[in-house]
Amino acid sequence: MDAKTVKGLIKGAFGAMRLPFKGVVSASGVGSDNQLLVGTGLSDEALTDLEYFQHYGHASRPLAGLQKIVLPVGGKTAHAVVIAVQGDKVMVGQLLPGESIQYAGGGFIHSKVDGTHHVKGKVVFDDDVLFKGQIKGEKDITAGGDVSDQGGTETMAGMRSKYNLHGHDGGVQPDPQM
Repeated sequence: MDAKTVKGLIKGAFGAMRLPFKGVVSASGVGSDNQLLVGTGLSDEALTDLEYFQHYGHASRPLAGLQKIVLPVGGKTAHAVVIAVQGDKVMVGQLLPGESIQYAGGGFIHSKVDGTHHVKGKVVFDDDVLFKGQIKGEKDITAGGDVSDQGGTETMAGMRSKYNLHGHDGGVQPDPQM
């Protein structure tokens, strides 16, 4: 077989394989064990029930209208999976080299190259939190439970009740009370 024939066979084989392509997400859902995306591919071709593969430890449900990258496994659209969804419609500012951002629903966590993390939105902790650095705030702090001192033996409520009951040399109790 000459080189021209081999070249033609290779070209024909690659021509029968579909290469990765861009598309647009129109909906997302969960089917069996994997998330499924619906949307369009090139020339508005309908693509339904494409499995959406994501990095381990991370899961997201993309919004409609976002771009996706479709990888036809084995070169076949019937076996295609989505390997990335670009969220440029909700991107928050420009990232510097080495920075990352995680965003959803208008909130975000922006990890900056200097080691700081900027959070927009409420943060909820479902377990104990240990701060190894000093806590500084620009607003009021409200606690739903007692606030203890460093020894942990006395709470602010306990100190307040002792203060309110005390007097000096039989004198009057403090006014106003805490």
